[in-house]
Amino acid sequence: MTIDSQAEQHGSTGLATLNIVLKPVGDGRSPDRIDVTIRFSSLTTRAGEPALALPIRIASVPGCDIAADALSADDARGPLVVSAIDDATDPTGFGHSRRYAFDRATDGEVRLRYTARATSADAPRRSGPPFDLIWQDGGISGVGATFLILPPDDAPWRARLEWDLSALPAGATSVSSLGDGAIGFDGPPDRVKYCFYMAGELAHAGSQSGGNDGLEAHWLGTPHFDAASVMDWLADVYTRLAAILPRAGTQPFRVMGRLGSLPVCGGAAMPDSFMIGYGRAPQSESSVKFLLAHELAHPLAGSMKSEVNECAWYAEGLAEFYKLMVPLRAGLVTADEFLQELAESTRGYYMNPKISLANADIDAQFWSDSQVRKLPYQRGLLYFLELDWRLRRASDGALTLETLVNRMNDNHRAGHASDLAFWRELIDTSLGEPGLRAIDDLLTGARLVPPPEILGDGFERRALPMQQYVLGFSEKSFGVARVEGLLPDSAASNAGVRNGDAIVSHDYSNRDRELQPAPITLCIERNGQQQVITFVPRGETVEGFEWFKAGDAVRMSAVTGGESA
Repeated sequence: MTIDSQAEQHGSTGLATLNIVLKPVGDGRSPDRIDVTIRFSSLTTRAGEPALALPIRIASVPGCDIAADALSADDARGPLVVSAIDDATDPTGFGHSRRYAFDRATDGEVRLRYTARATSADAPRRSGPPFDLIWQDGGISGVGATFLILPPDDAPWRARLEWDLSALPAGATSVSSLGDGAIGFDGPPDRVKYCFYMAGELAHAGSQSGGNDGLEAHWLGTPHFDAASVMDWLADVYTRLAAILPRAGTQPFRVMGRLGSLPVCGGAAMPDSFMIGYGRAPQSESSVKFLLAHELAHPLAGSMKSEVNECAWYAEGLAEFYKLMVPLRAGLVTADEFLQELAESTRGYYMNPKISLANADIDAQFWSDSQVRKLPYQRGLLYFLELDWRLRRASDGALTLETLVNRMNDNHRAGHASDLAFWRELIDTSLGEPGLRAIDDLLTGARLVPPPEILGDGFERRALPMQQYVLGFSEKSFGVARVEGLLPDSAASNAGVRNGDAIVSHDYSNRDRELQPAPITLCIERNGQQQVITFVPRGETVEGFEWFKAGDAVRMSAVTGGESA
């Protein structure tokens, strides 16, 4: 959407203007940096008072390290001297920012120029969502929050975003979550901060219809799966999902792909788009499809207003529910593919030693412990599977999960708070006290066991013995390369691991627990001597639950090696 048509739509006047020009530049085959020029028509601030900010870390991912002396700034009176103040490190691991101030009060338009340097996709990178600014295979990509220096508040601007591709080879293209070409809108800086950007030698799969029910895909490099075929499948899922969860956007929905920081695929959603970070390790095409469907569901299902990750169970649980149920009901996946994906979630939940952690305690550990981080996904899925079943059963099919989700989204679009209190009102009206108790169970960390029949006549639930996955020490140890928080009598401790051991190398992956505890090998150094320690991170054996096709013969459990019940 151009700025002129956006202005006609809003009919607003008097907003200060914000103009951003992004110029990807590179000395080799791939652009490895972006020259950024930002003009603020009015940036009223006093001397030494921080006016702009850039995350040092966001969602555990590093932002670009841009020092104050690397910025060029001026206004109507001439050059401005920039200073920087760094926030204290966030103990939750989510993020903190660098704030920029000027040496004097500004006068008139402020112009800011700097270069944001990308990291090679091949360099060691911290695992996390695909936010960081990286270069690969003739292109550059990242989330605006990792390289755009902008006001930290939510005051609205009349904004314009432009690309300058003059330094790239002929045929280079660019795309963002906001759309193609020059984009204009009236709104807060978050609109450009929380947005994916990609430019260079992009592969492309076109929109299916060119309207708000279409899907476009752009990617760099060569994923290990058939990207064009998978995107066709995803476009089919999108059409069916958008039919039950309409979105307000008028641009085609955008999927952007690049090399990720994990061995297998990961992803993150933004408004009207998501980025997939594909891995180098072999991965089944069905698991890639489910991951993409999860991210696709996020912008359509929406979220619940809350503090940070307090209500992550809502957004993540809905995305997990719809990634499974829409393809299953449409016949786009087989029953076996569906059950395999569902089993990874249910096993992960029942094998999780943090299963009883209260929802209120999740946020403090969300970004530092992957088992805690997965709880909202796992709990939310089980909660919504049961809720959809109970709604349909209580109303003879007149009410479904999307009935309530659409009411949440409509309430938000009307400018009201779609928070936990509003959700409880919807549940109380629909299911009464039993529905409210189910919410309380989810929030307090009660062990969730949905009824056997929630998936219908073609499936049945069985109990299985499952061994909890207990790493035995703090997962943060891998980040600081030193063992911390060792648990007495854990498998790690019994194998000889000790607090304070330096971690020289390891083969740990936080995805190991999705199937069954796999052996972990550490090379540690203690008192100047290195040794190799291998252990299986097993904890207690507990009862878990898994769904199978009705009538399937009893088979060996993939979890413990014992027979299923």
